[in-house]
Amino acid sequence: MEKFRGLLIGYLVIVVFAGWPVACVLVASTIASWNGCSIQEGYQNRCIVGGRNIGGLLYQIGVLGWYMLATLPSGALAFIAWTAGWVFWFSKKGPSAPPDGRHARS
Repeated sequence: MEKFRGLLIGYLVIVVFAGWPVACVLVASTIASWNGCSIQEGYQNRCIVGGRNIGGLLYQIGVLGWYMLATLPSGALAFIAWTAGWVFWFSKKGPSAPPDGRHARS
């Protein structure tokens, strides 16, 4: 199981990198929806939460979604490269020796 920790950590890093713009848009949309506000990409809307106008902040967070045009394809390529690297690494290692130390004969 120890071998796969690096594999899983790599996949987690790729998913976080590729998905952060999507997460930002979801957070901004959810906050706006809960407070009866709307988010537009062209201009800021007023959104009063707790007596403060957070429309500008929600607008800025929502516009971060445009970064997904770069991070999603990059993440897909990194996912493919990471998988190919691990497949290559595991195929180069060959079969492992039996526990008693003798090598299997073909």
